[in-house]
Formats: sequence, C-alpha cells, structure tokens
Amino acid sequence: MSATYRAGHQRQIGLRFDAECLPQTWSVYACGRDAGLLLDGEDWAAGGRKAMVLLPWQPVEPPERLLVRWSGGEAFWSLNVEDASQLPPPAELGEMSADDMLLILAASDPGAAFRVWAKRRQKEGGFDDELDSAIPTDLAPLRRYDLRSTFLRRIRSRARVLAQLRQNLQRPVWSVQALHWRLEGFVGIRPLAERLLHDVDAADGQVHQAVLTLATS
Repeated sequence: MSATYRAGHQRQIGLRFDAECLPQTWSVYACGRDAGLLLDGEDWAAGGRKAMVLLPWQPVEPPERLLVRWSGGEAFWSLNVEDASQLPPPAELGEMSADDMLLILAASDPGAAFRVWAKRRQKEGGFDDELDSAIPTDLAPLRRYDLRSTFLRRIRSRARVLAQLRQNLQRPVWSVQALHWRLEGFVGIRPLAERLLHDVDAADGQVHQAVLTLATS
C-alpha cells in the first residue's frame, strides 16, 4: 500500500491498495488546512475495488499527511511526493530574508533548520527574552561600538557561513533530481542569488549587507 501526491496543473492523490490486507470498513482522510474525507471502503468497492485509485485534489497545497481509520483503530499514512519540483513554494518563503536563507542552506541539516525558522515565524505575541528585554539602540549609545557589529567581525562571520555552505554543496548527490532540488529548490542556490539581488535593488542606497555577502561568496 502506498499514497502519492502528484503536483502540477492536474493535482491528484494516488492510493495503491492490497485488497487482501484491507479491513472490512475503513476510510482515508486528508489532514491539514483542507482536511476531509478522501475515500472510504464503500466508495472504493463501488468503483470496482481497483488496486490504484487516483483522486483529484483541488487545493494548491498538498495535505500535510493522511489519516486512515478502521473499526477499532486509526493511523497516519505517509504521503509521498511524485515530483518535489512541482510543489508550490511555502507561503512563509515570502517573508524569508537572504540572511535567513543563507543560514538555512549552511546548516548541517537544512530541512531541520527551515522547520525551526518556520516555527519561529508562526509564534504570535508573547514575551521574548531576547527581544522584549533588549535595550533599544537609541538608549544604549555604546552599542554602536560593540565589536560584534563591526564590519571586520561581520566579514569573518559571513565567511564561516559561506565556507559551511560550500561544504554542503560539495556533498555527493545520488540523482539528477536531488541535484536539481539542491540548486533550484524553494531554499536553494538560485533562490538565494535572486534574493540577494532583490535586497540590493530594494536597499534604497544602503547596500552594504548585500554587497558584503556577494563579495565574500
């Protein structure tokens, strides 16, 4: 048994069954923003008990996962993606800065780093010890002379991040699709370059941060 999501213009969810292993009554649900019933045993039987069922999926984003229920139990069903390059970009990417993207790509586990970043973006209100208790710059005149914010310090820090990024890019890949995803994915090298250029265009004369990244790349 398997479940596969097909992105693109004609979005579908493909469910592959083994009729001999199915319980007498069961149902499959989509989880997430567009949660709801996808298929149950009665509709499956009425459709001819096919080993492979293709279900149309109207929402732009795929389900977070599938949930299978049967008499006496329930379990999550992993949803595979047929072609990850066809998936729509997460909405959170519109708020991601070039620095955020660079740090995620340079992390030892970019996927985990992105999830941490997205989780932080979802937090609303509350007290943040690092932000809410910080001394405003205008009230701390010596802050502008802090060595941590000097240009040389930032160059060294950015160089370390770029060295880690280069090391990650040199890791072997096992398929052309994986290489394409590393370079062209939602958080990949091409989107990073485009975000840096966008920062330069939108800097309104203050381009030192974007130029610093480009110069040390």
